[in-house]
Amino acid sequence: MNSIFIQNFRNINDLKLKFSDFNVLVGENNIGKTNILMAIYKVLKMNESPYRVKFSEEDFYLDNNNNRAEKIIIELTFTELNENDEVAFVSDGIDIENGKLSIRLEADWDNENNDAKVEIFFLREDDVENQRGELFKLSNKKYIPFYYIDAYRDIWRETQHSQGELRQIFKDYNKNFLKPIEIQIKNSIKKLKDYIDNEPEEPSLTNVNRLLEKLKNNNTFSDSDLDILPEELEDVKENLFNINHKIVIQEKLNDLQEIISGLKGMNKIKESLEDNLSLFVPESNELDLEIGKLSESDLLDDTKIFIDNNPIFKQGSGFQNSFVIALKLSRLLSNIRYSEENITNLIIAIEEPEAHMHPHLQRSFISKIKAKQKEFLEDLGLNVQFIITTHSPFVLSQVDKSEICLIKKGGADQFYITHLDDQFIQDICEELSKNKIKHFDYLFRTFPEIFLSRGVIIVEGHSEYGAIPEMAKNMNDIDLDELGLAVIQSNGKGTLKSVYTIIKQFTNCVAIQDKDKDKDNDEQLVSDPNEPYYTTNEKDFEAEIVISVNNLSIVKRILMNIDDEDTSYVGLVNEYVPETRRMSVQEILDNWEQLNLQNLQDNIDKEKLIDTLQKHAKNALFWSLFCSEMTEDEIPECYKDTIINAKNMVI
Repeated sequence: MNSIFIQNFRNINDLKLKFSDFNVLVGENNIGKTNILMAIYKVLKMNESPYRVKFSEEDFYLDNNNNRAEKIIIELTFTELNENDEVAFVSDGIDIENGKLSIRLEADWDNENNDAKVEIFFLREDDVENQRGELFKLSNKKYIPFYYIDAYRDIWRETQHSQGELRQIFKDYNKNFLKPIEIQIKNSIKKLKDYIDNEPEEPSLTNVNRLLEKLKNNNTFSDSDLDILPEELEDVKENLFNINHKIVIQEKLNDLQEIISGLKGMNKIKESLEDNLSLFVPESNELDLEIGKLSESDLLDDTKIFIDNNPIFKQGSGFQNSFVIALKLSRLLSNIRYSEENITNLIIAIEEPEAHMHPHLQRSFISKIKAKQKEFLEDLGLNVQFIITTHSPFVLSQVDKSEICLIKKGGADQFYITHLDDQFIQDICEELSKNKIKHFDYLFRTFPEIFLSRGVIIVEGHSEYGAIPEMAKNMNDIDLDELGLAVIQSNGKGTLKSVYTIIKQFTNCVAIQDKDKDKDNDEQLVSDPNEPYYTTNEKDFEAEIVISVNNLSIVKRILMNIDDEDTSYVGLVNEYVPETRRMSVQEILDNWEQLNLQNLQDNIDKEKLIDTLQKHAKNALFWSLFCSEMTEDEIPECYKDTIINAKNMVI
């Protein structure tokens, strides 16, 4: 599937999205990711006739003025069709131009009947004025199978309910391997004859002919007769093996039924029923009770799953979630395996696979699903396209950036789609020197949450990275997480503008740099004074803090996090507060409020204090703890402005 176009479906008024082999859709809650998958599902749902597709009134887009759309359009386009695909569709009269195939769903709301009129048809590429081609039929769906694993995964339903995936897997098995023996023998004879006709020179033909004669004459055959069959007849071998064992199973079940029927008291039950039945139906025939009658298919109906001797229902939610996904993929494979069609393409959509998963499982999920994609192709010749939605930075950290599709909304419900593909990189390179693109890889691996955020605050180093979130909390309780704002560090001087330039390509962002920042070759990147790119008023972060915050508070915090190698501030306190000279550092801190610190405050060297913070407090934890105790008045104005502008940017 190359692309989808959606108009007026649920919260999507107009959207066009391109797909690759592996796609990860990212966006805020309720932006429309699920509805994109549901739109595909409406058109391609397996085993459902296109004539049965339904829409409710709520499925039609409602704008901000409460005007409801009257027409839904969902259009799917497929490219790179192989020979098998083209032959299948052309034989049905479908016109294919340049290896491209398009299917359109149109739903018109009928107020009079309170229902939607739905049509699904192929688009004609050769007639622009009349694009309505052949109707899309159920028989066409087998060539573009779509399988949707939604976010609601119920372990009980999928393993115990008659319509659950586990029962469906056994039903697929029943239909193919537990058919009446006569039918299975007949199918096997046909396949053996075809092999003999097509492979007249094969040295194994003697063995094949010998087995064929046994089957024709209804003679018994053993497993050893099957072991000598060539590899090309593996399906026949498997089928006949099951026939042999089916006979053995049925004999044992018959024996079991006889044993149960012969239990003491069974005849008395039968006689009692016959006697009471004769009161109402005097001429009734002899009653026959079939007690304990089972078929081999009955044995598959009551299946329990255990992991390490514990029922699946006793496992954790994360494991159950993973098991349901695995079960659904297994069902899909069984469906394909037993299909009579030559299926070569498959689309699988998985919604939020990370639900209830531990971060390690989330990270490993992507690598395993990609390995499965490769396995499908190499072992089954099956091209599988994955479309996954996620809110997990752990999932994003494991995908290739070119596989991410960012979905955002602007004014008037307009959608903005960003693919982090080669074109995206090329666009960045037009603004940045090529050696700067390495910063995108750093961001992608270190801060994957930026792709899930409504906006980003970019700072230079660890100190600001720890400080900004705590400063925000002390500003009328601004919660950056609630606003969807991420804070990231650019990892030093000379990279901030590059990082800012990259991030603003796909999301809102603000940045703040130190005033003493060295100029670099990309200085001209942010030349517009109206851009949210700020500079400290003092030379750097530490200088801003020393100017804004009571210096005694800073000294106290330094003592609380003192380095054994740095005793200068203990000496300073001892010098100007004589009563502390016999105290340990902890005793000084315990008595801090009772000490006379005026002389100390008058003699604090601000430049030395800045230097100490730069050398011994360059870490996020120190500044996170420090700023958590700041008042709003102590927060430097440049950081207040940055936070307020970031807030206004996303609300």
